[in-house]
Amino acid sequence: VERVMARLLDLATPLPQARKAIREAAGSLTPADRPGDYAQGVMDLGATVCTPRRPACVLCPWAAACLARRRGTEGARPVKPARK
Repeated sequence: VERVMARLLDLATPLPQARKAIREAAGSLTPADRPGDYAQGVMDLGATVCTPRRPACVLCPWAAACLARRRGTEGARPVKPARK
């Protein structure tokens, strides 16, 4: 869910600092009717379409709304923290 939301919103803030914004965005998008089904759908989307290395954006139902896809940054989201 973090990866999907980070790409959808094109969040450049590294994890874990971006988690609050991701949680707020996910909460605002979650429908009141059948929220569990929605959450499962987002998790399935992240597991099958919005994968870490090669996202299949052409198959994504949110491709038109995805800011990272529009800006060409889908491969760079979510931003990982710098290694020590």
